[in-house]
Order: sequence, then C-alpha cells, then structure tokens
Amino acid sequence: MANPRRVIIRAWVTDIPADPQERVYCLGRDVCQQILYRPFNNNLQDKCHDAMHFLPNFDSENNVKAWFIYDFNVTGPLSKAAVLTIPHEVYQATRKEDTWAADSWSDQLVSGSDGEKLFLSLARNEQVEFALGWHVVRNLDSGDKEQDRNVVEALFLAESNFRTLPGASLGIAHLRQRLSTVLFGQIKAELPQCLRRVLIRFPLPGKVYEPWRVKKVKNEVMIMNYLSEYTSIPVPRVYHWGLTGESPQQLGPFMIEEFMQGENLGDILRNPTRNEPDPAILDPDIDEAMLDIVYEQIAGFMLELSRLEFPRIGAISQDTVSGEWTVAEPPLAYDMNEVPFASSSDYFAAHARNAYRHISRRSAT
Repeated sequence: MANPRRVIIRAWVTDIPADPQERVYCLGRDVCQQILYRPFNNNLQDKCHDAMHFLPNFDSENNVKAWFIYDFNVTGPLSKAAVLTIPHEVYQATRKEDTWAADSWSDQLVSGSDGEKLFLSLARNEQVEFALGWHVVRNLDSGDKEQDRNVVEALFLAESNFRTLPGASLGIAHLRQRLSTVLFGQIKAELPQCLRRVLIRFPLPGKVYEPWRVKKVKNEVMIMNYLSEYTSIPVPRVYHWGLTGESPQQLGPFMIEEFMQGENLGDILRNPTRNEPDPAILDPDIDEAMLDIVYEQIAGFMLELSRLEFPRIGAISQDTVSGEWTVAEPPLAYDMNEVPFASSSDYFAAHARNAYRHISRRSAT
C-alpha cells in the first residue's frame, strides 16, 4: 500500500467541467489521471482510499479560484498530528481545452512568481480576511542555527517583496509582541468577569476532621458534577479542585467553582429579629405566593433526587476512563465510615447499633 500524502490544488472553479456539487470529485479524478498518473478511488468502504475535503467556494457560481484538498492512500480520517507527518504537495492547476496543466508550488517563493503574489495578497488580508490580519514569518530551515534564526529571517524579509508589507506584520519578534498585546487585552477584558463569577473554597480548619478534609472536598466535587450531569438542579460548575500542595499558601484542599447569583433562603423565610442568636422561625408575614414558589422548587429538587439510584450507599466517584459513576468509598460520617452499605436496611441497622452503643456508654458513666 502506498504511503499517505496530501495534495492541495488551487484552480478556477468554472474550469472544472461538472455541476457545482460534483466539482471536488471531478477535479480529483482528472488530476489523478492526467497529472499524478494514478487512479482516483473515493470509495470510503475500501481499506485504502482517497478522501476529499469540501472547502469554501467549491460550488460557487462565480468565476473564482478555490482551494481543493485531497488525502491519498488513507485508511480513515487523519488526525491533526497525522496531517503534520505526511508529505504535502501544492499545485496551481489550469485547464486548457480538455487537459489540465499544473505548476507545483515549492516552499521557497520565487520573486515575482504567481505563488509570491498570492502570498502577498493573503498577507494584505485581501484573499481571506481576518479581524487581526495576517503575519509573515520565515520557517526555520534545517541548515539554520537556532541563534541565527532572527538574523536569517530579517535578511530574507528585507530582500524579498514582503518588505512592502507593514513592518509590524513581519517577523517572529513582531509576532510575539502582537500576540502578547492580544492576550493581554483578552485577559484584561475577561478577568473582571472571572473575579465576579469564581469562588475558591477550602474546608474550614478546626471544623472538619483533619484526615477527612481531602475526602470532603472530593465528595462534594463528585456530587456537584453528578447532579449537574443528571439533574436540572442548579449547582455551581467546578472548574478545578486540588490538594494542599496545589493551593495558595498551602491552606488545604480546595475547589474553584462558579459563583452563582441567588437569594439566601434563610433571608426570605426567617422572621426578622433584633438579636442574631434568637432561634430562627418562619416569618408570619411572609408572602404566600413566595412561599408557594419556594416549596415548589424544593419539591422539584426532592423529586429529581429520588429518581437517582445506586446499588450501594456511600461516596460516589466517576471513572476517569469509562466515565461511569459508582459507589467506590464508604460514606463520610463520624460513626459510619468503614465500608459502603449494600442496602438501606444495612445502613439504618448500622446507624441504630452506633446510636445504641453511644447511649449505653453514656448510661454506664
């Protein structure tokens, strides 16, 4: 089997003697037969075949030039990494009567050639327009020394017709400056929003049993991710979580999560009191319509939660390879944290035994 290769062709679309939708196939077939001297096999069912790409303007009704790309001798779609490893051939194709002629474009542009004119036109943002424009750099040649790269590039650009372009659009040094400016502008625009939308949370030292701080964070992250995937309950999106070694100032395990706007339910339901330590009671003057909305939301959340089932009771986690959710660890509770439970009866029986032992010890003292 022949080795894969990519062939790129530029041609006038109206030179291709076929209906607009058939141009890609017709040009590939003709170029294979008349220029590459090989058959064109676009049957994707064959183990080794030729793949066609459908690019903009291939079916244009106007007399324009378009790019056509073909991958020959492939066994399936090529990944980006694979494309970089296979040979590339670029042709400028013209049709004269019933015959195609093609000029090969090398990677070294000849001064005054059609290839150079095309690249200059691209660099001026005339062929394919980009908001930030184009930038021209010279590829590092295998014979160049790394330390001479900028010098070789500067000489090439100064002696070629690319010198007619704005200096800020030429060379790797100017490209670094342009990219830095763009990146800084993007960060400057997005950072205020990020600061308003993101929270970094840590288990409070002294409030959480020290050996369990990592488990607490992990369990909370897993639950939020699971609920986000399988319910419509609004939970914060977790952007990242990590251990003490990754946290600022080594404060402990942490999670970075989305900040969600909302109202504190306690502020809505609680009867206002002058003293903060006073017991919280339902506000007797609360709007009944508001109370209906709150109860309806809570009931909806409880209904969704009741539909989620696992074969055991414990802490859930997601397999990083299969994506499957399982109960892999015991529940995180002071009195029951050794093994997951196979059933509700086992869970409540264990809970009852622990409560009985606790009461028996207190009675004995």
